[in-house]
Amino acid sequence: MERSYNIKNMANEENKLIQDKVVNPIKLRSLDEAISLIETQSAHNVTNLSKMSEEEIIELANDILISIRLSIDKKIRGFICEISNKYPSLKIEYDYDSDLDLYDIWHTDQYLQFNDKNFKQYIAEKAREYLFDNNIYNFSFGYDHIKYIRSKQKSFNKEKSLF
Repeated sequence: MERSYNIKNMANEENKLIQDKVVNPIKLRSLDEAISLIETQSAHNVTNLSKMSEEEIIELANDILISIRLSIDKKIRGFICEISNKYPSLKIEYDYDSDLDLYDIWHTDQYLQFNDKNFKQYIAEKAREYLFDNNIYNFSFGYDHIKYIRSKQKSFNKEKSLF
């Protein structure tokens, strides 16, 4: 799925993430994990937990996880937008693996990845600015040949279906 990173699409993607919460909520492994997550969030009054049911605690923790995910998602989209502005012909996408809690940010230019030192330096600067400085470390960034081939096939199939 090709992403265009303008304001309207960013809002649509955020709404999609919120809708996914209803269809596919984030699962916590235990009540202790939920309580621990809530306790680390300064915005929530922990003393009220004793008045909450187990289901309410899990729901609150899931809401916190969704909020964290949306915040990280915005930072990643900002990172991608900056790179896309500097390298407009570069196709960049990302996937989130909930099992690994990892954002896989990939692009389609083998030459830039392996031969362009300025590209690597720019990526490092933007990763620091958007991700590391915001305590986001669970990501990878790089050229992905398999995803590149799949994206080429999708583009070809779209063009073919137009005729």
